[in-house]
Amino acid sequence: MHKRNIIQKGEKLFANSRVLIMIHGRGAKAEDILGLAAHLPVKNFSLLAPQATNDTWYPYSFMATPGDNEP
Repeated sequence: MHKRNIIQKGEKLFANSRVLIMIHGRGAKAEDILGLAAHLPVKNFSLLAPQATNDTWYPYSFMATPGDNEP
C-alpha cells in the first residue's frame, strides 16, 4: 500500500473550490509533476500531488497481467 504523502502547492486547500490533483509517472516524484503547473492555467487553484511509494503506483510493468499489479 502507499503511504499518504501528498505535496500541496498553489492556493491554500479549501480556500476556493478549484483543486487539481496531479499524478506523477512511474519512477518520477510528486515534485516533478507539479513543475507542469507553470505551463497550465491554474491560477487560484490548490495543487495536490500524491507521492507513490517507491516512485511507482503498481509493482510490475504495465505489460503484466492486471492481477499481478493488484494490491
